[in-house]
Amino acid sequence: GGVGGEGGGGRGKQQKSGGGKAGQAAGLDEAWSLGPTYGFGKQRTHTASHPGSSTVGDLRERAEQGDPNAQYFLALLMWYGDGVATNREGALALFRKAAEQGHAHAQFTVGLVLAFSGPTGRGTAKEMATALAWVTNAASEGLADAQWLLGLMYRDGIGTEGNQKDYDKALEAFKEAAEHGSARGHFYVGLMN
Repeated sequence: GGVGGEGGGGRGKQQKSGGGKAGQAAGLDEAWSLGPTYGFGKQRTHTASHPGSSTVGDLRERAEQGDPNAQYFLALLMWYGDGVATNREGALALFRKAAEQGHAHAQFTVGLVLAFSGPTGRGTAKEMATALAWVTNAASEGLADAQWLLGLMYRDGIGTEGNQKDYDKALEAFKEAAEHGSARGHFYVGLMN
């Protein structure tokens, strides 16, 4: 999944943002948390795994060699400061590298970060359009969380031309998410019908 999600990858048990010594020591900014986008309030979508230095070293080496899975997982660690220093800009760069190689979870994550994370909570118009493109790519790969997010973006006119809302496309995306087992997809299908 993107930074977690029903599609797999990344999200284990949820933990409150800033909770625990690692979150407090890293000074995590709740505005950058991906939790609120998923409807978890101020909870984090990544449970600290505390990887050892050899694991981090292996991920770094593989990421530098262009392995999209290593880039994605190292970016997750960097995003949350799990076993490495928190570096959101560096994490986003690695998510993008993996996304450019077709990694669906990374594509979803790039879209999610560009559209909904950051100090203001929303990206620029250009970032929003780019976010929609990445989320669309991930949704086309069958990633339920991406299909659900795509539905939200169409429903709310996020990243669309002229910020136009498209309820037909939103409902179609929510239905696809529901077909792939997304409880959120089912909820929004029911809400829109």
